[in-house]
Amino acid sequence: SYLVRGIMNIIFHSSSQETATGNSSANIEPGLKLKTLVVSVSAITPGILGNVVIKVQHSPDGTNWFVVPNLSTSNLTIAGSVTIAITDDSFAAADYTRLVWTFNGTASAITFFAFVTGEK
Repeated sequence: SYLVRGIMNIIFHSSSQETATGNSSANIEPGLKLKTLVVSVSAITPGILGNVVIKVQHSPDGTNWFVVPNLSTSNLTIAGSVTIAITDDSFAAADYTRLVWTFNGTASAITFFAFVTGEK
């Protein structure tokens, strides 16, 4: 992660392939106001009626995780970039933040890069 003019960019997933549901390691940044989720999909094999959903989660203790409202992709089925922004400035994440990806249907692989921006 790095900080530029009060905005922190946290890279949660380097451009690599995933073939099953999983999650990134947790980032510890107390009080970070989450702003955007940026996902760049370079390749995906959705299969028949398959897709992948990517979400940001936060946790007060690193054990119990909750989805951050409005920071999730829709059902990804094709390569491309998606940027999702929170328009409400009041949401501050708990101490821990991570990325989760879920394979649905017959999806078998996705190669993507993802980061989250937040304000300190």
